[in-house]
Amino acid sequence: MDKLPSKKPKKIGLALSGGGWRGLAHVGVLKVLEENNIPIDYIAGASAGALMGGLYCYFGNSTDLEKFILDFGYKDLFKIISDPKMKSGLLKGRKITDYLKQATNNSDIENLKIPFCAVASDIISGESYYMSKGNLAEAIKTSGSIPLVFQPSKIDGKVLIDGGATENVPVKCVKEMGADFVIAVSVNTAYFPVKEEDVNSSTKIAVVSTRTMLKKLSEILASEADIVIEPKISKKKVGVGVSYFLEFVREKDIIKVGEKATAESIQEIKRKIKV
Repeated sequence: MDKLPSKKPKKIGLALSGGGWRGLAHVGVLKVLEENNIPIDYIAGASAGALMGGLYCYFGNSTDLEKFILDFGYKDLFKIISDPKMKSGLLKGRKITDYLKQATNNSDIENLKIPFCAVASDIISGESYYMSKGNLAEAIKTSGSIPLVFQPSKIDGKVLIDGGATENVPVKCVKEMGADFVIAVSVNTAYFPVKEEDVNSSTKIAVVSTRTMLKKLSEILASEADIVIEPKISKKKVGVGVSYFLEFVREKDIIKVGEKATAESIQEIKRKIKV
């Protein structure tokens, strides 16, 4: 009697959301997946998800990624945000790009240890723009080009800003890469509820309004994944300006929040992968 063909293993993709400093939780997610021998075949990231995902695909392991994040301090932060450009954004982003080029040995995406795609948003067409080739540092910077903060990138006749504007949880992107089982990580649930003092100025109201849209968009996009991990990050007051970037140094304990959320989902992940 002929043997039945063995079941083809699922190609697992990871879709990492944007969310600024809250994206530090992605490091914890990657640690626990790695510790439980969950193979990751593809990673797509938007904004902070592109930063953490791209670095992980470069290092090839969570140990080196976490060390890089923990070693990043105030001196590094002020070095990379000291390139003002007032016309189309507060920062040019060139120093951030140069910093990442040095950290990643000026690598191209095609040469990474894990296939990777960074998502940006084209403000001319209103569509997502996928970067799965070319310089890794340039792609990460482009994906994280927050409007009014960073100068947009111009590529192939497109004007590109933060990937979160169109595809904050890039499930569609990682499926197009070849994944047939998608784990989505969304770090946007902790924005709400807000306190009254968080909406007591026009600037804060504008920030919260944007986060409201981002939260709903993220929920819709994440619903297309097989598993959704939502780290429960402590709520903070609405941060604007330089204080927003300081959290990348101050809030590294968020890595543990990502670990906890993934540990709570790990048995479900293992069960669904085997089905």
